[in-house]
Amino acid sequence: NGINTEEFRPLEIDIRESRKCLGISEGKIVLLIIQKGEQELYNALEKLDSKERFIVLEMGAPTRKIHNLVETINMGTIASLELKRLVYNLADVFVLPSPVDNYPNTLLESFACGTPALASSVGGIPEIVKHKDRGWLYQFTSNEDLATKIQELASLNQELVTYGLSGRNWVIENTTIELQVSR
Repeated sequence: NGINTEEFRPLEIDIRESRKCLGISEGKIVLLIIQKGEQELYNALEKLDSKERFIVLEMGAPTRKIHNLVETINMGTIASLELKRLVYNLADVFVLPSPVDNYPNTLLESFACGTPALASSVGGIPEIVKHKDRGWLYQFTSNEDLATKIQELASLNQELVTYGLSGRNWVIENTTIELQVSR
């Protein structure tokens, strides 16, 4: 898979102002999820004591349960590249608790935008997410492991930025469209 790193890139805007436009309070940790593994995320969020620190930003159809646990903003199905890029940039962490996956483009897009990931260690995901370098991997069979890692996000600040930059650099060095064509 190849990613266009000009289309998917960090935005040179004040993300705090953009978050305000969506009603996201300062200090909230924004978890982005697509429709893969929402039950696993629900199970993990249910175990957290400090749920109020988090807000879930969804791409795709709204989840049926997560909004009962934490503040949730559903962006619906996004056709616009500009809006999709903005959503990746608004997130602190892209969460992919997928039960099965190959080599997901969504992870590559997230990294290209400078957003680190917390993902299940299934399929081809560990080839993309290097634990504690470009994000975090968790054991898919353990909701406790996912909950623990989400809770740890509350104490991170600069690490989120560092992991995001590491992910972007990895995409540029390994998965650009130009590089994949030459291969």
